[in-house]
Amino acid sequence: MNIRSTRSNLARARMIRSARRSRGSRLYSRNNSASTNNTNKVNSSSSTTKSKQIALYEKVEKSANAVTNSIKNMLEIAKKTEITDKDKQKMISEVKDFVANYNNVHSASNEAAGGSDPYFEVQVGKVTTEYKAGLEKIGITISKSGELTVDSKKLEAADFEDIKSVFCKEEGYGTEISERFSAIQESAASTVNLLDRLYGTSTYNKYGNTSYYGGNYGSYGDYDNTYGGSIYNGKYYGNYNSWG
Repeated sequence: MNIRSTRSNLARARMIRSARRSRGSRLYSRNNSASTNNTNKVNSSSSTTKSKQIALYEKVEKSANAVTNSIKNMLEIAKKTEITDKDKQKMISEVKDFVANYNNVHSASNEAAGGSDPYFEVQVGKVTTEYKAGLEKIGITISKSGELTVDSKKLEAADFEDIKSVFCKEEGYGTEISERFSAIQESAASTVNLLDRLYGTSTYNKYGNTSYYGGNYGSYGDYDNTYGGSIYNGKYYGNYNSWG
């Protein structure tokens, strides 16, 4: 009787140990799977963030370049000695493209900066505000958020000379705003290249301190480099120094 009892107890003990090992194996498998899934989610999220940031800077670069091209095209039209109806329509089309791309840079800059971009507000928005009266005369208004709005009917009915006065006058709005967008375009292009090199490496945490842009565009020299929250400065563009 004792022998059978002992055997029975041993059998039960073996069953318990086996069950524990089986349960432990299942738990490890579930935990390992969860850990792998979490890692994959983090990697996927990181990849999405990287792609989104690069896409924003690419949008800034492309749209800023389009702004300067619109100004160039308007200046070419204004140089003509005889202006045709086709020229007038082309000028109006360039103004509309200018506004659309101006707004694209504004929105992408704000998104990349995680809020209102101070560089855009102070350097670009300030210049635009200085020409507010002339812009409104041809149907362009500045919203509270800083974007431009076009009244197409008013623009199309505007006197051609008034449009020229705003965008094509020597050292006027067109020249000033083109300089700023040219600097933005160059910095955005450089930043895309820099992000391509730095993402996924251990040096990315040093990105905000890079001096890669320091002094690159120092020729403008009239503005203090105090816009640390801008995508053209501080944690995004290092020490971007386009305006001194």
